[in-house]
Amino acid sequence: MSLKHIVVICGIACFGLTGCEKTEDTVMKNLSFPSEIIFYPLEDEAKFSITNSGSRSLMLRFTFNELVNWRNSTETMQVLPEGETLEIDLKLNRLLITEENQVMEITIYVPIAEQTIHIPVTIHSVLPMQTPLNYNIVDAAYDDNSDRIIAISSQPQNKLLAIYPVSGETQEILLNSRPLSMHLSNELRKVVVGQTDRFTIVDLASFTIVTESQTEKDNYAVFMPNENWLFSTPEYAYLNRINLNTGEININSYYGLMRFEQHPFRENALLGSVMKLHPSMMDVYDISNENFEKLYSSERGDDLRDVHDNFWLTRNKQLIITRGKCVFTCSPVQEKDLQFVEMLSEGKVINSMVHTDRFSQIATITRYQNVWLPGENDILFYSVPNFSVTGKIPVPVVNPQPEGPSEGFFIFTDKAQKKLYVLAADHFELFDATSWTLLNYNLEKLFTIP
Repeated sequence: MSLKHIVVICGIACFGLTGCEKTEDTVMKNLSFPSEIIFYPLEDEAKFSITNSGSRSLMLRFTFNELVNWRNSTETMQVLPEGETLEIDLKLNRLLITEENQVMEITIYVPIAEQTIHIPVTIHSVLPMQTPLNYNIVDAAYDDNSDRIIAISSQPQNKLLAIYPVSGETQEILLNSRPLSMHLSNELRKVVVGQTDRFTIVDLASFTIVTESQTEKDNYAVFMPNENWLFSTPEYAYLNRINLNTGEININSYYGLMRFEQHPFRENALLGSVMKLHPSMMDVYDISNENFEKLYSSERGDDLRDVHDNFWLTRNKQLIITRGKCVFTCSPVQEKDLQFVEMLSEGKVINSMVHTDRFSQIATITRYQNVWLPGENDILFYSVPNFSVTGKIPVPVVNPQPEGPSEGFFIFTDKAQKKLYVLAADHFELFDATSWTLLNYNLEKLFTIP
């Protein structure tokens, strides 16, 4: 179901003409315009037209406001020649919306007739419930079994957090050193935290620590594919393979993985963005023989340079990889089916992504690369599988810094895919996010026509 349509009911204004028509009555009778303009929740642009079917040119004076304005012009006076149509592009500033159903109007004054046209504008919105979080979130994932967010925080203390989005309540586990990374396994019901000098494994059912083991170096990325093995990246040129039964550590000194995911097609293999000193690439790591394989040997394979940690697996195991504004997808059926999709505007990158197959949508958080710009961070929705833009809503940031860190968003859905949760950094001190806000959106309202 596409939401990219603006409902306008076009009509011709007629002001009770009787007998001999006055000049102003004739002028208004020859103008046709929409009787209503509607913005649906994922829309921030609209078009309408006004047509002059008369025999003379008309001067029109438009009045907008800061909520709905002319998209490509600052001129309020426009000439509409006889027999022609004037197309108006409207831009909605959703950051100023305060009500879920808001009504305003656009007025068009016709000097020669000394009359004013009033066009009502109805704006449908889905405003998020906002919960402040006084933590510095380092990493986060969603616990489907308990419908909660699991996160690690380094300020004001080193903690593992369980955040319940509906109630806003939290559980905490105090960690013995600064957390750097985490991996949550919904299948194992475990979360492993990589820290500066150790790793900690927590049982999600009881939310208690079951294993804590010191390491010689920092753990910048961790992954626990099963109960027997743990993989960690102490440096970008190294990969540790840790036997959880014996404590034995095998070190691969050629590759380090910046991020891990279970391979969607092979049980004993991992997908990872590999730091080969420079640049990073997407590779497959075979757990059984400890070998790395190039993910793609096709002619587009080199496009996967500088991937860093910008890749995601959707709920149906489709691999999505971004490099700058370039987006690549991989079919879950054919591993070598690499497709290129260019769907981001210049300078923007995807910060976080989630797939809701209930609505056949992928929701992404986009931001400008290497800079924090207030009002320029959006939740963009794309239809699956063709990746066409469905719509967008801005991320309300409470206290943004004009220029600061480029990171600062995580996006999830609940298990039933009725809610969309966003963790957004809202305050910075010395380029560190010191507090965050949890945004809770109703997905059903976003994708339902009022």
